[in-house]
Amino acid sequence: MKTQGEIESAISEGMSRFELEYMGRGPKDVKAHLIDDLIVVRLKGVLTAAEQHLVKTLPTEKGKRPPQGGTEPLDRDRPPTMEAMVQGVHWR
Repeated sequence: MKTQGEIESAISEGMSRFELEYMGRGPKDVKAHLIDDLIVVRLKGVLTAAEQHLVKTLPTEKGKRPPQGGTEPLDRDRPPTMEAMVQGVHWR
């Protein structure tokens, strides 16, 4: 059985690979946290320069969220791909 650290590392590596393969660039930093049956993944450095500029110029009342819709087709394909990657990490 894998340790929690090994599982988190495998998920981090898989998410980094996913971003590189599907988005064309990998994150600058990725960290996965396994909390009971919940996986939390933090990605840093995944926004393009244009997306970063757009987020900085949004009015405060709109919040600091990335623009919606630009990656919608990819977003629809992500869950099965990510699910398969996570299931490939044998943790039980």
